[in-house]
Amino acid sequence: MKRIICVLFCVILLCTWTCAAEESALKQELDQFIQKNSLDESNFALSYFNTASGESYTYNTSSMFPVGEVWTLPLHMYYTLQEHNGAFLPEEGTPEAVDPDYEYTISGMSLDTCRIESIINGNLSVSETMRDAVMQYKNVINEEYGHLSDGEMNERFYNENCYSAKFLMNCMLELSRESEIYGELMRLYDMVPQPEGYFSSGTSAASRYRTVQVRGEESGFVCAVAEVSAASPYLIVCIASNDAGGDELLAKVNDLIASYVESQSPLTGETTATQETEKNTAMFHVNSTVSDKTPAVRIILIALGCAFGVAALIYLIYRIATRNRRY
Repeated sequence: MKRIICVLFCVILLCTWTCAAEESALKQELDQFIQKNSLDESNFALSYFNTASGESYTYNTSSMFPVGEVWTLPLHMYYTLQEHNGAFLPEEGTPEAVDPDYEYTISGMSLDTCRIESIINGNLSVSETMRDAVMQYKNVINEEYGHLSDGEMNERFYNENCYSAKFLMNCMLELSRESEIYGELMRLYDMVPQPEGYFSSGTSAASRYRTVQVRGEESGFVCAVAEVSAASPYLIVCIASNDAGGDELLAKVNDLIASYVESQSPLTGETTATQETEKNTAMFHVNSTVSDKTPAVRIILIALGCAFGVAALIYLIYRIATRNRRY
């Protein structure tokens, strides 16, 4: 019986290695893509997370890069959360508390006006005014959203408009987890006209799915973050220099990931049938509570079935051999 247990254990280990090889398929493709396009830590960063399967991939996520207008995302997330928590309500006992027309303002503008000016109209001065109203702004948003350690925050983070892919992915994860709080904010970002060419282009796999994205360009770098409503929804953060390919490179990376997600999902056909409806829906779509792990579960069940089958066969042979020795 000990031998049977040992054999069973070995079979299970072998099946586990098979699952690991299956899970590393995307990593192999992305690693090859990075090498083929001569990308390195000076010109590229990528973070991917599948909100359904939990699969992830990271490359150079700690390096700080210029992100352009993407910096406004954590800014508006902060104000949205504070408003949700009632931080801008007047204190009890003050004249404002009994004023039915009271509204919190920044330099005379309501938060709604600030959001429209900053996000829709791209008014940088309004964004900067909102930022300057928060004491120790960089520390505040890192504590709330970025979750970088002291060693991961350098002078570029504090003195320039530079963020890491890790910081931005943590923001995207928070958006996904708390979609009820941030849904209206992302609908505003979704209203910003987005030219094709980054994260979605032509007839690529990525173009078949509704994508809510925020993009910025600064100092020769392009940065974009997005939630892609594929059969298994995923989050992506990508930063690339224009010399390395810029928007076109971002589109290729996302197309590679979208194609991989399609190949892994049993729901691809159903999703394709409703993709136009999803793309035209004015709603920030997140699926953080969905756990479609069918491919992985199927592999595990098959592996366990094979393992128990082999164990049963070995046990049968053992019983037959034992019986023959008796006679």
